[in-house]
Amino acid sequence: MTKAEAIKNIMARIDEIEDAYDYGYIGIRVSENEFTKGEILDNSFVWVNGEMTDEELDGTCAIMLKDAKLANSYFGDHVAIIGSDSMEYGQDLGEIILRDAEVLEVIA
Repeated sequence: MTKAEAIKNIMARIDEIEDAYDYGYIGIRVSENEFTKGEILDNSFVWVNGEMTDEELDGTCAIMLKDAKLANSYFGDHVAIIGSDSMEYGQDLGEIILRDAEVLEVIA
C-alpha cells in the first residue's frame, strides 16, 4: 500500500480508529523507517529550515487524526497509527507530540 492509499484508508476509518483504542490521543506517524506494532517510539527532534537539530522533543511527532490529509506532505513511505495519554501541540499545522507513543497499527 502506498502512503497516499494508507492515508486515504485512515481518513475513511477515523471514527473506527478513535473507538478502537483506549488512549487519550491518537495520531498518524509517517517515517522513512518501518514500524513494528506494539513498539514504543523514540522522541522526535526539532527541525529548523529543513535541517534536523540535536534538540530532542519530549515525544514523537504525529498528525492529528482529524487532519489526516496533512500527513501526505510528510517525508517517508511508512505510515502508522500511534497512541499516547500525553500530548502537546507541535509547531506545524495539525502536528501533535505524543509522549511514550505506542504503535497501534502499521498501515504502510
